[in-house]
Amino acid sequence: MSATAKKVWNESFEDQVAQNAQHSVPVEALVRTVSYYLRNHKKNPEDLHFLELGFGNAINMCWFANRGFRMSGIDVSNVAIDLAKTMIAERGVEQNVDQLVEGTIADMPFEDNTFDGVVETYVLQHLANPDRANAFKEIHRVLKPGGVFIAYLSGRDCSVYQKRKAEELSEDPGTINLESGNNSRIYLDNLGTTHFYSREELESLLAPFSMVDLAVQAYDVPKEEAEQRGYDKYTQSMWIVYARK
Repeated sequence: MSATAKKVWNESFEDQVAQNAQHSVPVEALVRTVSYYLRNHKKNPEDLHFLELGFGNAINMCWFANRGFRMSGIDVSNVAIDLAKTMIAERGVEQNVDQLVEGTIADMPFEDNTFDGVVETYVLQHLANPDRANAFKEIHRVLKPGGVFIAYLSGRDCSVYQKRKAEELSEDPGTINLESGNNSRIYLDNLGTTHFYSREELESLLAPFSMVDLAVQAYDVPKEEAEQRGYDKYTQSMWIVYARK
């Protein structure tokens, strides 16, 4: 596990708490895509064990657990694990949460073919190579045959990438070390190693899966929010990944 990554994310979660800036609702694209999966494959949540990568304060995990999913999670931050335990207890869903593991998603301590689903939001974009490639291999490994992987990842039309793409690493196109110079770890511009994915790259990383569907979601955030991030206009561009093993 990278000590630097752990430090960055511990500081980020501590800042979120201090500034009352934690996520308070689940990621809509994740909820919607999982709901499509359940409907189209006639799945009952009570029969499924899902793993969340980088669960943070567990707001997504609580949504799943409240609907009957058995949930486990892995996160690099011990601060996140403490926040997650508090959130899970407050929401009263402890009975549907299995393991909360501190560790790296590039080398997960789970057996092969363990999970019916793996989900993540804003996590795989914060890994540099070779950890990024290893993480995709690990996701495929821990999924059961037929299991689903759903992710929400930054694309290259994002305002941050468009503003700072001249800084991308020559040896790893799409990767930028985002340091804004202030002490806040809330916004993307100051979260260190960040990768912005292209379609071709995702298709290559997901090649072992039997089915892959990639969709782009792009939207402008309200001007007030854009200005908080230091932009006159801020476009969020995200890949919605839907893949089955």
